[in-house]
Amino acid sequence: MANIVRGADTDRHDVASQSSGLWVISAGLSQNIQDDQALLNQGIVIYEALYTWAKELKEIIQDQIDTNLALSLKDVSQSLKVHPSYLSLQGVF
Repeated sequence: MANIVRGADTDRHDVASQSSGLWVISAGLSQNIQDDQALLNQGIVIYEALYTWAKELKEIIQDQIDTNLALSLKDVSQSLKVHPSYLSLQGVF
């Protein structure tokens, strides 16, 4: 997660492929919200939501490893309620 944020914050989108997406979200927010404090508050909500999702993904993957001794893209994607190709594109599998 830190690499994604670093890439978005420094315009080094080569650091992580997801950096570009995070940068686009941040840029869109800055165009819609002029007040710096309101922008910061909205940004925190989005970053926290992404961090929460990443933590959940990590827990699901760890649970799959601990209980099944196997890691299945299908099982993890079903647990997260996302399409398997999305996780695959994110570099998770």
